[in-house]
Amino acid sequence: IALIPLGTAFTFPCVTGMLSQVIPNHERGLYMGVQQTFGGVARVIGPIWAGFAFDYLGKGVPFFTGAALAAKGPMSPREKIVAVTFVGMVALWGAAATLGLDSTAIAFLGLGVLLATDVLTLGDIAKEGDVLATFIWFAILFALSGQLNELGFMGYLGERLAGALGGLSAPVAGVVLVVAYVLLHYLFVSQTAHLLALFGVFLDVGVKLGVPVAILAFLLLFATNFFSANTPQGSSANLLFAGSGYLSQGQLYKLGALTTAFNLVLYLVVGIPWLVLVTR
Repeated sequence: IALIPLGTAFTFPCVTGMLSQVIPNHERGLYMGVQQTFGGVARVIGPIWAGFAFDYLGKGVPFFTGAALAAKGPMSPREKIVAVTFVGMVALWGAAATLGLDSTAIAFLGLGVLLATDVLTLGDIAKEGDVLATFIWFAILFALSGQLNELGFMGYLGERLAGALGGLSAPVAGVVLVVAYVLLHYLFVSQTAHLLALFGVFLDVGVKLGVPVAILAFLLLFATNFFSANTPQGSSANLLFAGSGYLSQGQLYKLGALTTAFNLVLYLVVGIPWLVLVTR
């Protein structure tokens, strides 16, 4: 178990780096969000099943499960349709920029194939209820937050911030930048999209105002992690909690705001002195 964090630390930067090399700049947030969504689902389902099987069914059951999946045998016709559709969608997404295809249109094409072949029915969709509504809401907000960046809003925001904070001392300006960076996540539905859109802008403003670049960079990166809990759509992984129905939307917003505020205060009060110490 101790090696899992080490493996993750090596794997995720490599995967993200490879994605950034093959995906156009204006679509990186979308594809990295998809990557994190699948990773989040796997990290939730895998450990739950493995832990349950290990504790109640036997120590070797998780390993037997992997062997059984590998030796499952031939797929059913429906499974083949799903597999072919998925591979086709991934291939089209990969070639979207070259072929001039819209990523959303490809997604709807895949959905249409599943509906036309009766692998997925309208009854199946209706059963999802709130979960489907949450995903639709997530998609709409993702598109809106992406447009903010494409229309130049983030660059304009950086210029306005630099002008507004010009009279402040470097430490105060740094704190204000971190707080503003966290609050602006209410406009985003992806940590990756937020990072790509605002990290460079805020870091550049901080450098112009004399804020120590290493300390500000670390604080912004830490914030990119902990502000994911501020809203139900603040991170793709949050959809799993929002869709469970265990907490209402109001409770998710309230608890998310409290958790984010606590982490923000903690990193400002404890994190800044620690960063000053380690970056000397």
